[in-house]
Amino acid sequence: MRAYAPELQGAQPAAVVTGVLGLLQGIPAEAPSLGWLRVCSFSGACVPACPEGLDPMMMVRVARMGAYGAMGAPAQLTDRDDPKFFRRINAFAQLQLSDAEIAQWHD
Repeated sequence: MRAYAPELQGAQPAAVVTGVLGLLQGIPAEAPSLGWLRVCSFSGACVPACPEGLDPMMMVRVARMGAYGAMGAPAQLTDRDDPKFFRRINAFAQLQLSDAEIAQWHD
């Protein structure tokens, strides 16, 4: 992902993860963590790789929502100005969420 997010160049992985976890708690994140959220493709490769048995993909999804201001905090990412933003969300959702999860988001 580093090739797609210049903010990740030279960043310490632990610091990036700490920033993402902070977003889940409503704490503003630094640029490397926001860069990771911006470029994560939600491939799901992190889920089986997690030694703690957590679902990092879902955590990143929720943190990304928070970074876009969808959880009530000020937006830290502003890609929503991109006219294709919501079409991309729908495309990713159709590829990675179950039909029940997609229906829940459209309620």
